[in-house]
Amino acid sequence: MGPTGPRGVAGPAGPAGTVKKTSIVSPTADLSGPNPAVGAVVVADTSCPTSEVLLGGGGRVSAPGVLADRNVEIRASFPLNSTTWQVVGEVTGPLGAGKSMSLRPYVICGRP
Repeated sequence: MGPTGPRGVAGPAGPAGTVKKTSIVSPTADLSGPNPAVGAVVVADTSCPTSEVLLGGGGRVSAPGVLADRNVEIRASFPLNSTTWQVVGEVTGPLGAGKSMSLRPYVICGRP
């Protein structure tokens, strides 16, 4: 491989972007039942309003208490299709008596 050559002349500016405004949509959290078994999952699908396009997404899992909160995780987070994002939360260890896992999905939407 030879030495790097001189830098070329800068090209013209590209066209303006097509997303004029972004927003985050986050419905209320979905809950597992109390005392979920290890391996239990909660699935949440979230979409943008029809006038907006899906840009990305994710989610947050939690459980009340330090130990319980360490025993939940996001197992999957991905675009289900061009309009919907899916997040899957999983219980990976005991949560404790009466405790539930909470899964709150988010999507990032753009207005063209």
